[in-house]
Amino acid sequence: MGELVGYDDWLQAQNCLLGAALIDSSLVPRIVTELSVEDFSGNGRLIFKAMSDLFRQSRSGEDVDPVAISHYLGNSNETRSLIGQYMGLSPNFSEIDRYITLAKQAAKVSRLRSLADELAIATSFDEAVGIADAIANQLMEHPGLKGYEPAQLLDTFYARHKASHERIDWGLRVVGDYIRIKRGNFLILGAEPSGGKTAFALEQMWAFSANHRVLFVSLETDADTIFDRLISSLTSIPMDALMDGKLQPQQWTQVEEAREEIARRTFKILPGAGLSVSGIKAAALSYRADIVIIDYLQIIRQSSKRLSRYEAITEISMDLHILAQSTGLIVLALSQVTNRDPQSRGKPLGIHSARESGQIEADADAILMLDKFVEKGLLDSGCRANRVLRIVKNKNGRCCNIPVIFDGKTQTFTKAFVPNPEWERVKKKANPQQDDWEQLPMDTEVPF
Repeated sequence: MGELVGYDDWLQAQNCLLGAALIDSSLVPRIVTELSVEDFSGNGRLIFKAMSDLFRQSRSGEDVDPVAISHYLGNSNETRSLIGQYMGLSPNFSEIDRYITLAKQAAKVSRLRSLADELAIATSFDEAVGIADAIANQLMEHPGLKGYEPAQLLDTFYARHKASHERIDWGLRVVGDYIRIKRGNFLILGAEPSGGKTAFALEQMWAFSANHRVLFVSLETDADTIFDRLISSLTSIPMDALMDGKLQPQQWTQVEEAREEIARRTFKILPGAGLSVSGIKAAALSYRADIVIIDYLQIIRQSSKRLSRYEAITEISMDLHILAQSTGLIVLALSQVTNRDPQSRGKPLGIHSARESGQIEADADAILMLDKFVEKGLLDSGCRANRVLRIVKNKNGRCCNIPVIFDGKTQTFTKAFVPNPEWERVKKKANPQQDDWEQLPMDTEVPF
């Protein structure tokens, strides 16, 4: 495929495509379905629109001939002359694929230039973000939908599974045994206030950034504070010392020892108070991120102040899901879990704990709950856990409870040792009336 060099390439591609379709009507279905009216300019736009409208009416390229197009456009001398000019261009029919690519690319460049001009005269931040989002959409736009037949699917199956799989390691590596994240996934990490979700998210950012570009969007905390928490986690320097600004010589040595490794990582911390999903998308695409971590979902700016809380969270959740699916980004959104009501005290967090909107449950590929409640049976087994990381939804794997120890002084998590791994079975045997709930596969039929 040739590279575009300017407007003349676009014009040539348009003219050749239209001339070819006027000469050979069998090309009409492909041209009107793979291209749009925005891919043409001037008189070419008029001819293409006539072709497209006539094809939609008849659903047959054979009915879209020069005579029908001329009549559609008024059958004037000027129209007939214009059609004759296109037919006299002698297009190279073997170059149709190349013409289509050139037309699409040049039209996109033209739209990007127009958007750049609009961005240059934007008068407000919101207006600029909207234009930047439109630019991002142009850059990420797919050329069209493509279906796959069995033979093609088998070929890609062999290619995919014979090649080494990309594995994205979690900061808490045991999580990766259950949740194997891949591009386009939308994940939720829920916790109560002061439950440690930001610290846990920073550990994941650090692990992910070893081999991937990570954008950490902090909607309520400044970058310096976030980075101090990361330094505490990496060096074991207590947060109190960092907050007081009184590091001892040995602690400065610890920072220096971590300096080189920090410089090798590819992450960016973005203080994003007031950002909308479109603003987050623009920032992620600008940074060329692979993974976006958002702290946290409920304070993403909603599109309208007229929406109820339920409607706003529903819209934000759907937009984040679409962001992941449409761009291939992995999106990990933190979610604030409302303080437990009196009836739920003494019970673990579950899939419904994030329910400011049921849409969150539907959209997420996986939901993790970082729970401050630790079951008595687990503690009685001799485990020292002060948190339980509960995987309460996992579309492509198992759900489980992972006991962990959170050290607030150094903002670190470690997997807790469980002296009696059978503690849950022992508990159930002692209390056989207790309900044993387990997430079923998403496609399981139910009897009601």
